[in-house]
Amino acid sequence: MFPRYLLDREVLFRGVGLHSGVDCSARVFPSGKKGINLYRDGSLIPLDRLEWDGDGRGTVLTLPDGYKIRTVEHLFGAIAGLGLDEVAVDVVGGEVPAMDGCASSFADSLSGAGLTEDGFLDPVRLDSPVAVDDRSSGRSMVALPYDGLRVTYVVDYPGTAIGTQCLSTDLSRDNFIDRIASCRTFAMMEDVETLRKNGLSLGGSLENAMVVDGRKVLAKGGLRFEDEFVRHKILDLLGDLVLLGRPLAAHVIAIKAGHSMHQRLVKEIAKRRISED
Repeated sequence: MFPRYLLDREVLFRGVGLHSGVDCSARVFPSGKKGINLYRDGSLIPLDRLEWDGDGRGTVLTLPDGYKIRTVEHLFGAIAGLGLDEVAVDVVGGEVPAMDGCASSFADSLSGAGLTEDGFLDPVRLDSPVAVDDRSSGRSMVALPYDGLRVTYVVDYPGTAIGTQCLSTDLSRDNFIDRIASCRTFAMMEDVETLRKNGLSLGGSLENAMVVDGRKVLAKGGLRFEDEFVRHKILDLLGDLVLLGRPLAAHVIAIKAGHSMHQRLVKEIAKRRISED
């Protein structure tokens, strides 16, 4: 079961973009229109009318007029994790603000604006497994029929403080709030300079990200969970699954995946739905 909640009043988030480093904002407000929609020039645009892709460092939406919005996954993860419906998102500045690098700021502010429980969401259900893989890198994902949303995620960063981490959890609303929302994004120290040369992570700092330097973790206040890294990957996945336009009822198993693999899985599930329709 996927409890459905309506947002009582709008919430405005301001900050800098994790990748752009420029000021940006995201306004989330009740739309009266089913699902999660993007607001642009007075119009509400459903997710199935958007193009989306990514470079492995986040998810980028392209609206019908060509306007691009990047790094939507943490905000979308909060919206999905709270079970919100009939909301619109208006992003100014081309990127959702990084806030604290996770979903806590989004989830806390949305909850603080008032949520009204109103029935249940209608999920996408599978009648057979859907799988994607990249054999050259050992990355793979499979979505299995399941009553609810369960995620089993494995990350593997040998020779680093992360090592191999695995977590399997049902993504109930309470589990999301208590175990996933506060887990921050991260980068490897050796990747930071390359990212910035490529125009990425320009707004990244220890205020909104963790940095892994070999066997050391640079994180404000220390780790929030011993396995915070794999928990953050689950947050990213939840945000990317929003691109289906409806919640997914499935057990999703991800091995060394990331945004690009998440997006491939979403596209495969979407194709399956189209062929069945």
